[in-house]
Amino acid sequence: MKKINVILVTAILFIACKQQESKTDYTLLSIQAKNAKNAVIELYSSSTREKVKDIHLDENGFSKDTLRDFEKGEYVYGDGRKTPQVYVYVKNNSEVEIAYNYTNLLEPPTIGGINCVETKFLNEKKLFDTNFFAPHSDMWNYDPTKFMKTFLRFEKDGLAILEKYKDQIEPDYYKTKVGDIKYGTFQVMGNFESIYKGELPETFIKKQQEANLNDEFLFKNSAAFGSYAYNYLAYASHKFGKTDKRTMPLKVMDKINDDITNDYVKGGMLSNTLEMFLVNTEDKKALYNKFITYCTNAEFKEKGTTFYKDVMKLEPGSPSPKFVNYESATGEKVSLDDLKGKYVFFDCWATWCAPCIKEIPFLKEIEKEYHGKNIAFVGLSFDTQKNKDKWKAMVKEKGLDAEHQLLADNALKSQFTQEYKIFTIPRFILLDPEGNIVDNDAPRPSSGEEIRSLLNSLEL
Repeated sequence: MKKINVILVTAILFIACKQQESKTDYTLLSIQAKNAKNAVIELYSSSTREKVKDIHLDENGFSKDTLRDFEKGEYVYGDGRKTPQVYVYVKNNSEVEIAYNYTNLLEPPTIGGINCVETKFLNEKKLFDTNFFAPHSDMWNYDPTKFMKTFLRFEKDGLAILEKYKDQIEPDYYKTKVGDIKYGTFQVMGNFESIYKGELPETFIKKQQEANLNDEFLFKNSAAFGSYAYNYLAYASHKFGKTDKRTMPLKVMDKINDDITNDYVKGGMLSNTLEMFLVNTEDKKALYNKFITYCTNAEFKEKGTTFYKDVMKLEPGSPSPKFVNYESATGEKVSLDDLKGKYVFFDCWATWCAPCIKEIPFLKEIEKEYHGKNIAFVGLSFDTQKNKDKWKAMVKEKGLDAEHQLLADNALKSQFTQEYKIFTIPRFILLDPEGNIVDNDAPRPSSGEEIRSLLNSLEL
């Protein structure tokens, strides 16, 4: 029998989160960290994973920060390495006090303050999740009945934790967290179904049928519901893509129209489908027309129309969006206009993107094959500026031409990235010597004959 090493984390210690009247328009965050002299810890959004503030601890490991003008919601305090991650719920009239050991991930933090019950719930639930999953590291090998029972228990116990706080937190937040817990279960059951090879029992299928994609409130507020809806699109696209990739996006829209009746949810799902597939769809007009036919929500109809018009600006022959003064791995400043005079094949990648790295050997082979031709192969990294050294190290490690390796100024939020509608990487873009678009979603180097056929069609 396989031995499983289980680490049990002791309970989080809480100072009472006092509920009392306060008239502040901010959250006061106080940190006392043992063994954290002059450390700088990040506070980042739980939903976007983007840093919103650096927390500077003094020589005694203490800080007190006023979080004013923050969007209300969940944030995470931690650096992902030494210090434990602690949830912080930011709202007006709130004081959150956190004490912990910076160098001990297993020593639980102490949490207290005023009007901080959401913070208390989030961290108790996080601890429960950690202890629950520890003995289930091989859960994807369970039979369907055991898997379902395991996650129904996970759901029940998670809801029980939330229920303790029901009368102390805002009704909408309570409703959102119920959705997060329930649809977290639906999502993992769906993931299990996608990899399970046998026949699922009727009880498993009936449980999944309890999911309701027409819940507008959860579509707007619940992260787990959003993930479940995204998985719905992924499964549908995978199913229809097996028969015909060209018509797949159209069939996904048909399925959304058939399955979803809520005006807002349907509009959002149709809009997401348009954004997922329009850039690399051959008949863009047909996909947009289907979107307009099915979408009855004015907000999403306007959003989808704007997106369609922006994508149509990327058609072959159109001037390319531009970038200015991107730094090369040699330290030079390079703008798109500096590359005119040659065809340019952009490899949009990042050091954290495994599929991107897998393309590098194929790209180097193509580059070698077309060496001396009128074409430049340019790497465009979407690593963050703080990971610049990591990017330069990988350029050197992989033997890439440093002169033609550029770092975008704001990662995936760069204007160039936004204008090209680059949501996922790797992505390859081909421009002509005048800076006009030849292909805004060119074949991957690993495609072999497909990419060579495209390049051989050019006057190189």
